[in-house]
Amino acid sequence: MIGRVKSYTVVYGPFSEVPNPQAEIIFVGLTPGLSQLKRASQVARNNPTFTPEEHADALRRKVAFAGQMRTNLVAMLDELGLQRLLRVRSTADLFDEQSHRIFTTSALRYPVFRPGWKNYSGNRAIVTEPLFIEMLETLLGPILAAMPLALIIPFGPSASAGVLYIAECGMIDESRVLRGFPHPSPANGWRRRTFKENEQSMKDRLGKWFGPAVNRY
Repeated sequence: MIGRVKSYTVVYGPFSEVPNPQAEIIFVGLTPGLSQLKRASQVARNNPTFTPEEHADALRRKVAFAGQMRTNLVAMLDELGLQRLLRVRSTADLFDEQSHRIFTTSALRYPVFRPGWKNYSGNRAIVTEPLFIEMLETLLGPILAAMPLALIIPFGPSASAGVLYIAECGMIDESRVLRGFPHPSPANGWRRRTFKENEQSMKDRLGKWFGPAVNRY
């Protein structure tokens, strides 16, 4: 266990945070859930000789937003036309042969649970509780700052609040943050509504960010 915040418990998980200098996009979830913790632990047990870079790539491919969450994520990214901007068949390729082009992380790097091992689903505590603020400033901030050319896509309002807090601290440029992307969790009943409300603004932002640079790839 790393620490406790009121009714929340933070536990360690083998989530590699080796910066990816080739990353064009950084996906930022809220915090690893219990299923992600189990998957990441299995990857670590099954591949004890992996280098940090190999471990990080395996996590991107096998663990990051795995399951229905990734299916939802890919569907929304493809609907925004990101696959065309990146010149790939589908954004699903970003979790396969194109995994070198992304970096995946969480606003709160290590798993946060409520009583009964229920996943933390986010609230204002992410930017008010000292332990969470410390995780943002010492873990999230430096890793985002280490890849200054990558667009940052936080999932949902709480992850966005964490990323924007880092921007307010001066650790990253706020212009790098894509606003309005919903959390792709199947438990997020507001996912489609939020997506449709912000769809055009997100398309415009992606077009401005990747349009001039897409011929580099």
